[in-house]
Amino acid sequence: MKLTRKKSGKISEAVAPKVLLALSGGVDSAVAALLLKERGFSVIGAFIRMFESAENCGWRAEQRDALAVGARLNIPVITFDWSAEYERQVLRDFYSGYAAGETPNPDILCNSRVKFPLLRREAERRGIEYIASGHYARVKISKDGTARLLAAADNEKDQTYFLSGLEQDDLRKTIFPVGELTKKEVRALAREAGLAVWDKRSTRGICFVGQVDLPVFLNRRVAGEPGPIVDRDGRERGRHGGIHSFTIGQRHGFGVGGGAPLYVLEKISERNALVVTADEADLYSSQVYLRDLRWIAGAPAADAELWARVRYRAPLVPARLTDDLVRFQTPSRAVTPGQQVVFYRGEECLGGGTVRSL
Repeated sequence: MKLTRKKSGKISEAVAPKVLLALSGGVDSAVAALLLKERGFSVIGAFIRMFESAENCGWRAEQRDALAVGARLNIPVITFDWSAEYERQVLRDFYSGYAAGETPNPDILCNSRVKFPLLRREAERRGIEYIASGHYARVKISKDGTARLLAAADNEKDQTYFLSGLEQDDLRKTIFPVGELTKKEVRALAREAGLAVWDKRSTRGICFVGQVDLPVFLNRRVAGEPGPIVDRDGRERGRHGGIHSFTIGQRHGFGVGGGAPLYVLEKISERNALVVTADEADLYSSQVYLRDLRWIAGAPAADAELWARVRYRAPLVPARLTDDLVRFQTPSRAVTPGQQVVFYRGEECLGGGTVRSL
């Protein structure tokens, strides 16, 4: 459902549809609530608690901001504790992926396994017609009822990469109110409405965990063992404290004296070895194999020519998909097992898969 700021055509209060909005405490979801109210929706805010630890208990401050937005806009806010589902559906695979030498994306897992399915479940249980969030994305319903996920109007803020695992049942009843706006416009609307979060900084981190030092976070949860650092010829160049602490493409000294800086090229979990190279050109891949392919509105034609994105904010590159093999027309840097490759055709996000091997 497309939303604009126009107040014409406001829905009568007598027939106002209900919407359960994920209200995070940030400016994007706050403006999403504002826009929904202006269009006449009966908005119920959903503050979601999914994680708390010694490193980060920031959800309490986020909850206070969400409740303040609810009070300002006169909408009720319900707090949901989905921490058990988040641990089971997201964090376990996150930890095991890193232990196996992969780099999983928890944001995609969180949206597809926990946030949107559970929002939809709660909405259905409460007789609420729609769910919504402050993601920068758009949904278009085709004449045959198929929901298609479209990139946001603001290319710099587009978040369809993180939503690429959603299914039809999730998207058909989902509204992304800020998908037609730029971040600058969102902040301006929040300020005009007197929302205290209008200038709140956007933060990036692990989905629902927040801004934490990733190596420290992982070291407390993944049992890493020291192992060899070797070059492409198998010569040992040093020792590492656990392969989970490194990412493909990372530039590091590794305690090796003299010579050019080294880049992480590969993590071999079977040998607990870190492979490094001094030549950055070695980091570029022209093809990768995928697993767990999923499609939002049906699989593309065999041997399809598409556009691919190998990580959030990475440039789109032309690619050809044949079964589970992706060939990049322009080699991509530091593609890593466990990462997500997401496919696009024009402005439509089609879905994607997990990198299995190079």
